[in-house]
Amino acid sequence: MEQPEELVQIKELLKGNPQGMSITEISRELGKNMHSVGRYLDNLRLSGQVVMRAYGKAKVFSLARRVPLANMMSCSREMILVLDRDLRVVQINDPFLSFLNLPSEEVTGKHLEHLPLPDPDTQELLHNFTSRLREHATDPHYHEHIRFGAGTGARFLGVNVIPLVFDDGDPGYAIVVFDITEEHRAHLALEAREAQYRELVELAHAIILKLDRNGRITFFNEYAEQFFGIPKDRALGKAAGVLIFRTGSGGEGDLEDLIRSLCSGGSVSPGMETSHTTGDGRQVWVRWTHRAILDAGGHCTGILSVGSDITEHRRMDEELKASETRFRDLANLLPAPVFECNERGEFTFGNQEALQMFGYTMDDARAGIHLLSMIAPEDRERARRNMDHVLTGGKRTREEYMALRKDGVRIPILAFSAPLMKGGKIAGIRGIVIDPAGSFPGAGIPRNP
Repeated sequence: MEQPEELVQIKELLKGNPQGMSITEISRELGKNMHSVGRYLDNLRLSGQVVMRAYGKAKVFSLARRVPLANMMSCSREMILVLDRDLRVVQINDPFLSFLNLPSEEVTGKHLEHLPLPDPDTQELLHNFTSRLREHATDPHYHEHIRFGAGTGARFLGVNVIPLVFDDGDPGYAIVVFDITEEHRAHLALEAREAQYRELVELAHAIILKLDRNGRITFFNEYAEQFFGIPKDRALGKAAGVLIFRTGSGGEGDLEDLIRSLCSGGSVSPGMETSHTTGDGRQVWVRWTHRAILDAGGHCTGILSVGSDITEHRRMDEELKASETRFRDLANLLPAPVFECNERGEFTFGNQEALQMFGYTMDDARAGIHLLSMIAPEDRERARRNMDHVLTGGKRTREEYMALRKDGVRIPILAFSAPLMKGGKIAGIRGIVIDPAGSFPGAGIPRNP
């Protein structure tokens, strides 16, 4: 479209003065009044052909340095369409023509809604463009994502609509369309994985905490709420060393050391156990696993702490220890020697009567004694076979042997042996020894007076 002569003259004048000129200078050079020159400069500025710079009260104009739109469109892989104010196609690049599956002569100069499109999905897409342009007539610049097509072959498009001004000052629009199908699918897959992760974390029968470098809680899963009796909104942002690790081992000071170690590239021993007091006053025990949380640059941003409730295990261990203590106390009260050995025949326990009868001390027992070493050589093979019967067959035995004390003294004994059970499995042998001859005080068969 041909421009008025005055606009051409101003552009030629500014071309020869790249440093810029004021309205006064231009009007003097062209012999035009300043009001007319100012109106022409406004048109050139609106069309983007001239730029203005202010120096105090003075305004200096110069030609805009522009890359021709046609050159940009031909180099772009995105689909670009330029429309005039009436939504007729002014320019269209090859990627958009390929998308429409139409030659240029059937598109250029035509109204956007009157293109001979055989594909109904494409017709719907262009109809959406025109509807949105009319809807945003006062502010046509907008961005949106559109689903194109249906089923598994659907594509997702990003659309940018940009208002522009032609050289003659008339408004128009540039529509830039880019394929975001892969990005959209990746985003959906990421959302699905995040949803699965959140569900797994919330449903996991484990305490899961995230702490920042200062030890403040940034994540507190549902199981943690239930276990500690602390609502999430009360936990988030609080110092874990005060709110959670406030009693027993693993208190606030220990937590600070742990975070400092992990965030400096160190490690902590797995299976750290700590005691805690819940919101309703219960004492509980937790076994923790901690690891550093690293960002994309490998820098530590905090720690992830996963805990499991071991309160019941602790209780059972304490009961077992109490039971073992009662057994040993009771065994030491018996007037007959009582012993235990493991599945390898190694002596693991003997009451005071047993140690006294065979001349050993507790230090000897801790150093390791094999039961067969307490049997005279001529009876050892028979004793070994009988031990196998107990360990493999679970049988009880009653046998007489010639035994050896630590000092080498030989004594006849009567041994009653039975399998020692742990966890439903044979873990060794437990038995009682009797000195039929009554050679040692308290080691004989009890008799009624």
